[in-house]
Amino acid sequence: MSVLSAKACLDGVKKKIEELQVDVKGKEAMNLVLSQQLERTKDILKNEQWIRDASTAQFNDRYSKLQKSLEEKTKEMELLRENMENIVLKHQKEIAQHEAEMKECREQNEKLVEKLESMTTIKSEVEQKKCYLEERIKLLEEDSLETEEELRRNVEQTPRKSVAFSIDMDSSDTIRGTPIGFKCNPRESVCSICDLFERCSTARSSMRSETNTIASTSEFKPPYTSTTSERISILTSRNEKLKPHLQSSYAVEMADVNSPSADEENVRKGGGVEKKKRRNSIFAFKKH
Repeated sequence: MSVLSAKACLDGVKKKIEELQVDVKGKEAMNLVLSQQLERTKDILKNEQWIRDASTAQFNDRYSKLQKSLEEKTKEMELLRENMENIVLKHQKEIAQHEAEMKECREQNEKLVEKLESMTTIKSEVEQKKCYLEERIKLLEEDSLETEEELRRNVEQTPRKSVAFSIDMDSSDTIRGTPIGFKCNPRESVCSICDLFERCSTARSSMRSETNTIASTSEFKPPYTSTTSERISILTSRNEKLKPHLQSSYAVEMADVNSPSADEENVRKGGGVEKKKRRNSIFAFKKH
């Protein structure tokens, strides 16, 4: 019995040893695999470290390049900013200078416009004076001058103060009058505008008040007498010798029996139709 039990124990120990050997072989194989994996892991770590070092070096190199580029760009931007400021200052000075020149040109333009207006006014006055002189010369060439006695006789024949004739101090005869129904307000003569017309300071203006008209030869004002047809024909014939813009409206109305101004009594009473506006004369120069 003891021998059988010892044999059984030995068999059990052998089996146990065989199992342990198998287990050891398996662990050795596992250790071999693990050692191989460890070697591979070491290689991988080495490669990774090398890649990391290379990447770091590359990154540092690129970073330094970018840093240098950034510094260069910053310097360029500072330079561009300075140039831009200089350009802005230059343009501001040019704009200020241009505005000053424009202001000066504007002032010169205004002066030229004023001068042009003044020259236009002078030209208009000269044209009016030229027209007056031409008409005056034509009138003197076509019609002979009347003497002072003839003018006074004409005044005696027509004792109305609304039509009167004056003799200038330079011995030139002029025919002037105020239509009936119009107020006699003095106005300046053409002689006071231009130095070409010399005239005494005591000479009458072209529109005189009633105190400056030539009075009748009698001491008191004679009663109203109607104008004769001969006198009307004289006034009309004298008026027809003038151009239309120089004709006297009074002489035209006196020739028309239907005119309200032809009836002096009616005008004095304030009757008749509404008065017409007096036309402008070439003597009424505009003052500037």
